Amino acid sequence: MQPGHGTHFSAGEDGPRGDVTNEDYVSALIEFENGARGTFETCRVIKGPGCEMAFEVNGTKGAVKWNFERMNEYELFLDSDEDPGFATVFANSKHPHYGAWYPGPTNSMGYEDLKVIEALTFAKSVASGEQGTPGFKEALQVAEVEAAMERSWSSGRREEVTGRI
Repeated sequence: MQPGHGTHFSAGEDGPRGDVTNEDYVSALIEFENGARGTFETCRVIKGPGCEMAFEVNGTKGAVKWNFERMNEYELFLDSDEDPGFATVFANSKHPHYGAWYPGPTNSMGYEDLKVIEALTFAKSVASGEQGTPGFKEALQVAEVEAAMERSWSSGRREEVTGRI
């Protein structure tokens, strides 16, 4: 495909143009049911991270953060006077499914490995007749959060996640 023709990844000046029907950036300030606060943020056009699907949780006793771009490790901070700061924890056989693929720590599991694990989990769910998680219930919960965000854009105020889309 030639640049400027056909997709939202097109980069040419001579391609067809139309109205933009989706957002390039979205963020939300959130409050969880237990009172904890957070943010959700996504952007498909800013430069920098290539595929940073990440989370960071900070609390009074420590913190943890993970980023898809470095999916075989996470950073852990435990409140300690002896060793303040984050420590990197590398994937190893203590983590679910890892030992079935690799005998030693820090070997990088890849996207394909994770897809096989997902397929295994799905097949076990079908064989047992029990819905695995995440499933349709959790997908609906995500859609309910998105619906509350959309209502907030229109109302300009805080919107509750109602459980009704």
